[in-house]
Amino acid sequence: MKKYILLSLLIATALTITSCTNSSSKSDSNSSNEISSSSNSSTSSNNLIEPLVLNDKTTYSSPFAVNGNSLIFSNWDDNNKLSIVNDPIPKDMLSNKSVSDFFNYSGETFVIVNNTIYFGDGNSANNLASINISDKTYTKINNSNAHNITSMEDKIFYLDIPDNYNHQGKLYAYDTKTKSSKVMTPDIVGRYIINNNFILYQNISDGSKLYKIKIDGTGKEKLADFSVDSFAPYSSQLLISNSDDNNNLYKLDPSTKETKRVAVMKITNLKVFNNNLYFISGEDANCLYKLNVDINKPEATSTKLLADSINDFYPTDKGIFVQKGINVNNPYIVGLDTAK
Repeated sequence: MKKYILLSLLIATALTITSCTNSSSKSDSNSSNEISSSSNSSTSSNNLIEPLVLNDKTTYSSPFAVNGNSLIFSNWDDNNKLSIVNDPIPKDMLSNKSVSDFFNYSGETFVIVNNTIYFGDGNSANNLASINISDKTYTKINNSNAHNITSMEDKIFYLDIPDNYNHQGKLYAYDTKTKSSKVMTPDIVGRYIINNNFILYQNISDGSKLYKIKIDGTGKEKLADFSVDSFAPYSSQLLISNSDDNNNLYKLDPSTKETKRVAVMKITNLKVFNNNLYFISGEDANCLYKLNVDINKPEATSTKLLADSINDFYPTDKGIFVQKGINVNNPYIVGLDTAK
């Protein structure tokens, strides 16, 4: 009898211990699920799509930057050496005679943030680097193959382009305050611009279609389901050169994503500066044109600004700097008065 009672007590104790263990195990599992769910919820929240709102200021990568009473530029006639021209800027063309000072480093494009030049150092595999303008102190930042550099406040944006790629690569951001870099999107990016709180880009990974992300890398969204050559915000709308329609001009309404053809006009390299639109004409020997658009009708007209064929152009407050096909070493200047 005593043995029977003792055996019963042992069984009851074992069942109680097992029950407690299972209860504890379930509690830990529920806690783990809650943390994972919270993490997923946070990630989902960060990727919520924010409506695209455009303003009048658009940033492009450029080899020219106004710095007070001087112009800093990538001197095509001196191996892209970063050079300085003081006011008054020549009226027709920049040459080595125009240069008042220079930095002994080369860069295709660059930006100026807090009196510091950020550029892809052509002397060192285009690694991202910086130069203090005041004392010319040089700092190598990272090993990226940095091209097409732009900026927004304290952040530097650039394409990390491998040697075998043609103006296409991963888009990165470098924070000048935290000294950290991060990739903005897994896509291969071609042309890109910055407007308001957004980066608009040609997504090479998806047939050169137009996408947007916020400047923190979240909120990725496809804007147009056709290939694009170039694009420019204008009057709260987005003007697009539609590569699937012979580079004709389209407009996109950011609020509805509706697109409509504005004009039959072969447009490449569309840019906006100070609310003025410019492009290279694919119908007229790659000449530089000014574009006039009535968004409400919509309709467009154009005016030729330069009779020579050009490779590219860069609007600034000191004029539009143009690389002509007949002379790729010396930037020609189109005055803003002429370009209005």
